[in-house]
Amino acid sequence: MTYMSEQLLPVPSTACVVITTFAFVRWRDVSRTWILAKRLNSAIPPLAPDLLFSSFFVSWPIRRAVSVSIWRDLNAIRSMGNSQAHVRAARGILNSDLVTVSSAVCEWSGNWRELLFPEPRSDESTIESTEPPR
Repeated sequence: MTYMSEQLLPVPSTACVVITTFAFVRWRDVSRTWILAKRLNSAIPPLAPDLLFSSFFVSWPIRRAVSVSIWRDLNAIRSMGNSQAHVRAARGILNSDLVTVSSAVCEWSGNWRELLFPEPRSDESTIESTEPPR
């Protein structure tokens, strides 16, 4: 389940990435959070125009979930507070003893295309072989 804004196409010079992980005790809490995330994925973008990308991944066998979102800048993250549904969901999850939540906010600068698709050098191999440590 992914939301991708058309604003992502022109590459911003800076952005902020928010990564939140959820570790659940019970299977039903994983299911409830997944359904909630699916609903929020459609409710938040109109209220947060600087949200460039968001996605929610679930690893069912280990009862873990990860939310990843990319924002135009650090101030844009505050627009999540405009969504009362997100505020209620966050309070409900954070007040539960049945889920452990951790989060990180990282500022990012540069062109992601250059990072993912570097120009290969003609004098060097793009694949390096290394020996395992002894």
